[in-house]
Amino acid sequence: MKKLLVLAGVAALAGCSQSEEPTTEDPVAMDQLTATGAFVLEYADGSSSLLFSGEDGEQIYTDEMGLTGTWEVTEEGSCIDADGEGGEDGFCVTLGEVAEDGTFVVTYDNGWGPATVRPLTRDLTPGETPVVETGAYEGTREDGTKWLNALTPDGAIYRGDVAGTGSWEVVDGQRCGTPDDPEMQGGCASVADVSEDGNSWTAVPDEGEPFTVTRVL
Repeated sequence: MKKLLVLAGVAALAGCSQSEEPTTEDPVAMDQLTATGAFVLEYADGSSSLLFSGEDGEQIYTDEMGLTGTWEVTEEGSCIDADGEGGEDGFCVTLGEVAEDGTFVVTYDNGWGPATVRPLTRDLTPGETPVVETGAYEGTREDGTKWLNALTPDGAIYRGDVAGTGSWEVVDGQRCGTPDDPEMQGGCASVADVSEDGNSWTAVPDEGEPFTVTRVL
C-alpha cells in the first residue's frame, strides 16, 4: 500500500493540510490550482497513476496504471488496443441502454464480466444507447471493485484500478484535498515549472519528492 499512501499523503491533488502562507505566487501557476479533468501523476520512482478531479470538488485516484493504449470506434464496435500494438490485449465493448441514474452497462468480447459505468465528464439521457467517446468514466465490476478510465481526443486511453476517493480545494495558494478514508494522511503542494501549454507542471508537496502532473483530458 506504499503507493496509495504516497498518493494520498503528499500528492498535490490527493491530500490536504493547511499552510500559513501562500506558496504559489506565479499567476500562471495559480491557474493550475483549480484545474479539473483527468491527470497522469508521474513519481520520482518511475511509477505513475491516474487521477480525476471534478468541477464539483470530487476526486478519484488510482493505484499504478495497468491498462494504457488506444481506443477507436470501428465496424466491429468500440474497441480498445490495450497494449498500443494491436496485440492480444485488445478487445471490443458493447454499451447498454442508459439507466435512470445515468449509468450504463458495458460488456466485453474477451470474457471479462460486465461493468456498470458512470460517466464523469458528460451527462447521458436515460433510455438512449451511448457510444464510446472522449471522456472520463468510472466503472464498477460485478465484485464491487472499480476502475477509472480517461479516453482522450487523440485516441489514447489511460486506466487504473480505483485506490481511493476524496475531494479537493485550494488552501492558501496550494492545491489540497481530503481523502474519504480517515486513515489516509492528507497533504498539500504548490505548483512549479508550468509548461507552455499549461497542461503539465511540477507539484511540490509539503513533504516528499516533487512529481509531474500532466492533464490528459
